[in-house]
Amino acid sequence: MITWFTVTCFYFSRAHVLIRNITMNNSFECSKRTDITEQPQSHDLLIANGNETANLLRHLANNEIDSDYFAVVSECESYGQETDAELSITEFALRAAGYVDALVESLEKALQRIVELDKDCRVYENNVKNLLERAGSAESSCAEAARILQSGERMALTRAITILQGPGISHCDGGIKPDEVNL
Repeated sequence: MITWFTVTCFYFSRAHVLIRNITMNNSFECSKRTDITEQPQSHDLLIANGNETANLLRHLANNEIDSDYFAVVSECESYGQETDAELSITEFALRAAGYVDALVESLEKALQRIVELDKDCRVYENNVKNLLERAGSAESSCAEAARILQSGERMALTRAITILQGPGISHCDGGIKPDEVNL
């Protein structure tokens, strides 16, 4: 008899793990381990902040700035500060805005995929539930069929003994009575 079945859906490593346990009596135990990226409020906030950051970076790139470049410096023990590179502020802001746009788009796609996978998980969960119900029904039907078959064999044997012990058949008596037959 199947008494326990576990459906585990993994959406993303460490970001979304959904575990549902289904028992034969069709009760569900759902446990959800989540982190901050899984909460809808956080998703909306991340998307809104990402869009705002990208817009501010574009605004920065479109405005005149007192200095067009900024220096990327590193500390050196023997030389002190050393300039590694000079980057254009506007080019850097546009590049950063592009990265933020790509991250926001990726987050939106991931959220959409999570919704799709959660829907698929519910469908699979319902299929498993239906299969467990069918298995339980089949098991009880088999037990009933075995009981009926066993009962039918007793009835057939009892009838045969009754017929054999009936009037006109004295040579098969042997002293057996139908209610003494054990199967």
